Amino acid sequence: MMRTLVFMLALCATAAQAVDGDIDPSFGTAGYIVQAPVDASLAPYGMTIQEDGRIVVTGARWAFNEAPEVQNQVAVWRFLADGNPDPAFGTDGLTGIALGADIHPLPLAVLVQASGGMLVAGNLGGFGILRLQADGTIDTGFGQDGLALVQCPGASLVSSAAHALAVDAQGRILAAGGGTITGTRTLGLIARLLADGALDVTFGNGGCAQLAPDADNDSASSVLRSVLIDDAGRILVSGHGDVDGTRGFFAARLEPTGTLDASFGDAGKVFVASALTANLIASNSVLIHGRWLLGSVCDLQSSSASACLLALDANGMPDPAFGTQGWALAPLGDFGHTFSSLACQSDGKCLQLATARPDSQSHRQYVVTRFGTGGIPDPGFGVSGQVHIDVPSGGDGNSIVARAITLQGGKPIAAGMTGGAATYGGLFATRLQADLIFADAFD
Repeated sequence: MMRTLVFMLALCATAAQAVDGDIDPSFGTAGYIVQAPVDASLAPYGMTIQEDGRIVVTGARWAFNEAPEVQNQVAVWRFLADGNPDPAFGTDGLTGIALGADIHPLPLAVLVQASGGMLVAGNLGGFGILRLQADGTIDTGFGQDGLALVQCPGASLVSSAAHALAVDAQGRILAAGGGTITGTRTLGLIARLLADGALDVTFGNGGCAQLAPDADNDSASSVLRSVLIDDAGRILVSGHGDVDGTRGFFAARLEPTGTLDASFGDAGKVFVASALTANLIASNSVLIHGRWLLGSVCDLQSSSASACLLALDANGMPDPAFGTQGWALAPLGDFGHTFSSLACQSDGKCLQLATARPDSQSHRQYVVTRFGTGGIPDPGFGVSGQVHIDVPSGGDGNSIVARAITLQGGKPIAAGMTGGAATYGGLFATRLQADLIFADAFD
């Protein structure tokens, strides 16, 4: 009995010391990863966590001292679960891949497959997917020497890029993004590839589907930034759209064949706009507890912004049980960057990462907001549901841009770019404390 009491007292003391939202000092160096080399500029974008807890980040690397044909690189970093570089991956945890002197790659998403191989997607000389083996070397059996550039039948998109990746139960690869069709008009694009990188011609129109909020409106545009697969095998894509100058969240649900699911929204599509979404650039989305949550940074007024979520129910309607008629908001400060990222805990609470410059700060900060299951900022996280993270920067602070948040064993890891000096960028990441042990009992 006495041993049990001592154990419980020790557990309570430990829990009291670790508050949800505190920086985890056991991660990296005193809680942080900072890579700002003097010989390269780094621009991280996408992040994922392997099943063993290792952290994979992708982005662009501009190597100053290399020959022109290898200066611009696709970069993939892998860190051990504790935040230290993984010596078994690439060179000291980094793989840098040049695609040619005239190609300035923009890698935006990374996904680790069950085999341990990695898919990297973005603008890689076009709408492209690159596959690496588990040790960071190129998988030359995929696509053309490791790179699959998607050429959709009948599509005339330029400046196209893949923003998100998913793999279905059959091992087929789904990539969602968009490209310019005429002038400044963009169209959302989703492609499905076979495991070897070839287009799956049984999907959509020869392997691809193009989407806009209003197919009958020649000016309507969209960009897809998230792709998910639900339990029924249906494909959920989301991002932002524009109809006659009004911008808002755009979402669609497709059958596994690539055709729109007519039972969802308006013939398969949903477009939701309000005064908040005038400058919206949607981030990723999450399926959690029967809801589809879409995230972004929304304008409240010309001088401020908010982290915002939109919850859709199974029919594609805003969920009135979440926030205010489906909307959840949390002010960010006097400046909010348009990029954001969303991740949800197993208990249904969701974390949104954004960049902001609060009134009292001269530099930008990473801001993590945790929303409860009802769409209200969680008072048990940070201060009133938010954590502001000071990011070291060797420049003027304008290069501080939060890009990705994900969960490692329940703990949030936030990553993005910081300034190595006034003219180039570096990689920054940190891990926050989060205790889910009692979430179900006391939430």
